[in-house]
Amino acid sequence: MVDSIKASKSKPNWIPVGAGYLALWHRPRRQYLRDMAAQGANLVVVTLLHADEDVEDLGRFIQQIGLAWFWLPLSSASPPEGAESDRIVAALPVLSAYLDAGRWLLLHCSAGLHRTGMVAYALLRWRGYTAEQTLEAIAQSRPITRAELTPERMAWGERVVGDLRVVLYSSNNTNNRLTHPLPSSTAHGST
Repeated sequence: MVDSIKASKSKPNWIPVGAGYLALWHRPRRQYLRDMAAQGANLVVVTLLHADEDVEDLGRFIQQIGLAWFWLPLSSASPPEGAESDRIVAALPVLSAYLDAGRWLLLHCSAGLHRTGMVAYALLRWRGYTAEQTLEAIAQSRPITRAELTPERMAWGERVVGDLRVVLYSSNNTNNRLTHPLPSSTAHGST
């Protein structure tokens, strides 16, 4: 199926990550999502939109067409703090496990630049990519997202990945997997 879904101006560029694929994108058009569902994509749409960005309608649509939806609300392009940051920290191992299971992750915010780049950076660093490999992968998927990935956003990704590893390793959990599920308010739809 990868060969049949080529990147273009209207479609994201899928890159292999683990046993799955990752694409960074702006808010996806409904027709693209319909096409992915019709092709039987094992897709998880990871939405980084805030509640006031008409996200509930998007989530309902994604679920209605048979795709999985994972909502991680972020309110702005600035590095998140507090509960927003905590949700991302908790989600990184889950998103990584989806990739290990062969799932396709379409990671997006509104424009696919700042929030998308920050979370993609943290996810790839969590998976063990070097900083250089992470930046190359982001550029391969979406060059404009890489261009908007500022040092401040990368520093946030480094910090949260470090924090997560400390929490997991201090719990004698050294296999990079979350030992408890995400709160029900974080993950939506079928996975």
